[in-house]
Amino acid sequence: WAEDDLLDLLERVVRDARAPIVVLATARPELLDRRPSWGGGRRNATTIWLEPLRAETTSHMLDELLAVALPEELRDLVVVRAEGNPFFVEELVGALVDSGVLRRRNGGWAVGEVPQGFSVPDSVYAVLAARIDRLPPTEKAALQAAAVVGRVFWPPPVIHLLGGEEPDFDLLEERDFVRRRSGSSVLGEKEYAIKHALTREVAYSSIPRARRGRLHAGLAEWLERSDPGKDERAALLAYHYAEAVRPEDVDLVWGRDEVALERLRRRAVFWLRRAGELARSRYEMEEAVGLLTRAAELTDDEHEFALLWREIGHAQALRYDGEAFWEAMNRSLEGPLDDEERAQNYSLLAFQTSIRSGMWKVRPRLGQIEAWVERSLELDPKDDAVRAQALLARANAAPGRVSESVLGEAARLAERVGDPELRSHAFGSRSHAAYENRQFDAAAMWSARRLELVPEMEDPDSVCEAYESAVPVLAMLGDFREARRLAELHWQTARRLSAHHRLHSVSLRLEVGEVLGDWQALADETDRVTDFVSANLATPCVRNARDLLLCAVAQAFVGDEKTARELEREAESISGEGHEDELSTPRLRLALLRRDADSARALVGLSPQRTFVWGPGVFATRFDALTALREYERIEREVPAFMQPGTVPEPFALRALGAARGDDDLLARADAGFAELGLDWHRSQTERLVRGL
Repeated sequence: WAEDDLLDLLERVVRDARAPIVVLATARPELLDRRPSWGGGRRNATTIWLEPLRAETTSHMLDELLAVALPEELRDLVVVRAEGNPFFVEELVGALVDSGVLRRRNGGWAVGEVPQGFSVPDSVYAVLAARIDRLPPTEKAALQAAAVVGRVFWPPPVIHLLGGEEPDFDLLEERDFVRRRSGSSVLGEKEYAIKHALTREVAYSSIPRARRGRLHAGLAEWLERSDPGKDERAALLAYHYAEAVRPEDVDLVWGRDEVALERLRRRAVFWLRRAGELARSRYEMEEAVGLLTRAAELTDDEHEFALLWREIGHAQALRYDGEAFWEAMNRSLEGPLDDEERAQNYSLLAFQTSIRSGMWKVRPRLGQIEAWVERSLELDPKDDAVRAQALLARANAAPGRVSESVLGEAARLAERVGDPELRSHAFGSRSHAAYENRQFDAAAMWSARRLELVPEMEDPDSVCEAYESAVPVLAMLGDFREARRLAELHWQTARRLSAHHRLHSVSLRLEVGEVLGDWQALADETDRVTDFVSANLATPCVRNARDLLLCAVAQAFVGDEKTARELEREAESISGEGHEDELSTPRLRLALLRRDADSARALVGLSPQRTFVWGPGVFATRFDALTALREYERIEREVPAFMQPGTVPEPFALRALGAARGDDDLLARADAGFAELGLDWHRSQTERLVRGL
């Protein structure tokens, strides 16, 4: 493993652990220093450093292994060279056996004569290389072939790679290079494991490059013949075929055998593509991108190259890398695609951009999305799914202004296609449009229909979308219990996906807490939230900054102004461009708390956008600010549309209108509405808000 990959895995394990865990680490603290988020006392992890063995412990280990006293000079040399590494000690003992310094005698060991010029290599790598070189030719070749097969191997593929010659596996076991396992995952076959990952690495590195590619090719073909068409082996076949045709080695390996090279290259591209598709279905997007990119690098078919880059683009979108998504799609469009394929590309560009605005530091222009939609529709796609996707992109880009004809056609096409994910997005677009047009009951109805599709959906990202879009609708109707239940279901799916999905789960909980005015609970979540934001910084999502601002609001309300200011500064540093309206709500709540009338007046000048994402907290805060600022004309203009019984904005609207009109009856109705919804904190703010800033 590369060190950063290993640290990524370790950090994910610690972050997601449901209970405290212990991290056992080698004596290289500088590795973890590269991850500031670990700090010195991460909430749910304890680090125990594994220091090298002391010299006396190493010496005792030698005694246990040999039960014989080595000459003092040789013993000291082994102890010094081993540097406290137990594996190195074992390999040095093996080297002494291989060279004849140690010999079996009467069931134990005896020290023989030290050969002239004998020396102990100064690294475990060198010890292993020397030991492998001392093996008989057939057994050395067998160990090398086994290293190509993997850490765990079975005799048949090794014998196949040796051209049918059978090595002495007992000798390899006796020399302590491999170990026979008690069971086997292959019925009827012995199973061995190479003793140590480093042993395999050294054996593999000792294979001449000209022979290495042919071994990979031979193994890939053997695997494909022995178990044809099995997706379970797709990644393995992809790896071995790709290694057989590594561009930097092909001349050395295959020379002028162009027929074999072309055949192997086609198989490599086929299995890399298939393995990439399977990785994407498991939501292992980084692996999918790597596999598909390698396939694109190997193919010499321009049309296949263009289609592969479309698949790479789709995977980049699913991993929330917007720039890489656009770049991949543009590379695809440069290829020799027909009109239908181009329509699919433009539709995919528009759709993924419209539903993943968090992929860019600068929010994409709506005009760009519409241009892609127009281009896709101009190409007259015959595929209903492509046309539906383009129309949904148009609806998603401007949900408050989309026409019923666009929504209706997209829904009819999605129904005709029958794909549950596409139907889910069609219901989502209808729900979002209704919400933006203040038709909250209709929004809830479409959201409920979307949730009914969840059992049919296979794409976990679409499942998360369905839960996520339902939470603000349920909160709008005051069903906080169900909103929290769906937020938890979102987490159960999202926790297995990306850092970005996990952040959205945290955001849903914060946004419900914001509506309830449960500031202490939000303040208690601050450390957890900052951890999730830190893990998601590679994705320029507006929720990175917004969640920190919500925690700043909570900290300010519980009296920790210092922490609130720190969180606010951190949020400002990562807020990006084009998201001022989406960040205005927590900023406005802070301004009200601090009685900063100038900031509050500037912030209410921003028009709320994408309110279906953030829930009723947007309207609650806005109406409170208009009340405190005594913006009575604006209250009369904006607020009456929210006098909808059974919705959360209604008591806020009643309070604002009551203040504007000096109507105690409206204020009393607002008080009763807050009480009925359980919004006790908001209920307690009436006198303060009516008094004004």
